[in-house]
Amino acid sequence: YFSRAPIPYPRDGISLAPHYRHQGIYGYSLRLLLKLVMWKPTRLEQTEQLEQLRALEHGVKIRVAITSRVSAGVDRPEDVALVEKMLRG
Repeated sequence: YFSRAPIPYPRDGISLAPHYRHQGIYGYSLRLLLKLVMWKPTRLEQTEQLEQLRALEHGVKIRVAITSRVSAGVDRPEDVALVEKMLRG
């Protein structure tokens, strides 16, 4: 599952369990991509505004890896300029 909120959510502000920040680059086969765009957005996708939830709800497996590196998030159009500036150094 992917969420914009920590999972598990630290209700009292204290988390005793680890949670991970999502950084993703998705590589879909053409065959899967053609299916993905035909599937209607799911309720979870619409709630979280995360398109990978559509894939998960249709049984697509998404591989993940844990890394110590951190990257900037691009969640809104205005985030693009910030990341472009970072990439230029």
